Amino acid sequence: MTETILVLDDNEAARAVFIDLFEMEGFNVAAFAKPEVALAKLPDVKPVAFVLDYHLPRMNGVAFARSASEVDETFPKAPFIFVTGDSTVAEEADVSFLSNAHIMLKPANLDEVLAVVRDR
Repeated sequence: MTETILVLDDNEAARAVFIDLFEMEGFNVAAFAKPEVALAKLPDVKPVAFVLDYHLPRMNGVAFARSASEVDETFPKAPFIFVTGDSTVAEEADVSFLSNAHIMLKPANLDEVLAVVRDR
């Protein structure tokens, strides 16, 4: 069974980059522009890793991760990669409830993103 990566970014071009990256590596990708749609699909998708834009409409990436961790108790152990253009997020974001959180500035280094997903 092929593993799935969840990509959540309201920017279509950014989503496309991650979709291409993970599909070339043999992963399934569940990509979403809206956090509420992604949350509704989580029970069916069962991702092994998450790549989230930090600044999203209606909720930020950390709020999404908190909600996701309530859907399935295994999710907080999965890699959560938060990508952001805001350099203050690394100091301000409370991701202590996640055991494998990474905050990367945009444009994210795709080799680093893949390393986090592979080394989970």
